[in-house]
Amino acid sequence: CRGENDSTSNNAGVTHISLPQAFLEGYFPLELCSLPNLVHIDFSQNRLADLPDNIGKCSQLEYLRLGDNPWVLGMENKGFPSSLFELTNLKELQLYRSFLEASIPSTIGKLTRLEVLQLTSNKIYGSIPSQLWDLSTLQFLDLGFNDIEGEISSSISNTNLTHLLLGTNILEGTLPSQIGDLTNLVQLDLSSNYLSGVVPNELSSLSILVKLDLSFNFDLSGSLDGLCNSTKISQNDTDATIETPLFFASEPLVCSCCTRIKD
Repeated sequence: CRGENDSTSNNAGVTHISLPQAFLEGYFPLELCSLPNLVHIDFSQNRLADLPDNIGKCSQLEYLRLGDNPWVLGMENKGFPSSLFELTNLKELQLYRSFLEASIPSTIGKLTRLEVLQLTSNKIYGSIPSQLWDLSTLQFLDLGFNDIEGEISSSISNTNLTHLLLGTNILEGTLPSQIGDLTNLVQLDLSSNYLSGVVPNELSSLSILVKLDLSFNFDLSGSLDGLCNSTKISQNDTDATIETPLFFASEPLVCSCCTRIKD
């Protein structure tokens, strides 16, 4: 039983703790996990140096924003704590620029409520596990600036992505036609990879796309003009609230509405 002066009892109503850029140092305060109603933690852009192995104790969390912290400085293993993927209520996980060196484990599939996953600018390697593409709630995926290899799975259509950012990796193979099923997509960045083959015509189904970057994939061929004709760029819309599409491509891709990027 907890007494009247028990700090956990006194803070039982706390739901959000947001301290970005607060010059925090040291270790993640695992005691926060005892707050029964805490669903949102934002400690991004600080100097915290340890991501505890038992982070899974914070099982009630829905939003965990820990990007831009040198987590690995206090960790023997520079990868993901296994219990991280026991946080099955998570809707958002941010660990960008965190010096992580690991592959994405198949247990990512346990996060069945996940909507946002941001792991950009780490040293993540290996292929994207198939279990990630089975996350039907996933809307925002940023894995850019890592060492991820392999091909983009045709199962990508199982997601509900609005933003797909996989630029600056070592992905190879062809673009799956199922990307065209992502009709809510507004941003697609696959730049600076090793993708090859003909761009599928199904990309023209992405009618609300406003940012596309396929540059620095010099073995991609075909035409993006079908996409040019189907998106807002062809509608001459004068509404200032609508973002003007920005499309980037490199030769030999044909694209009448793209900014050409050369090596």
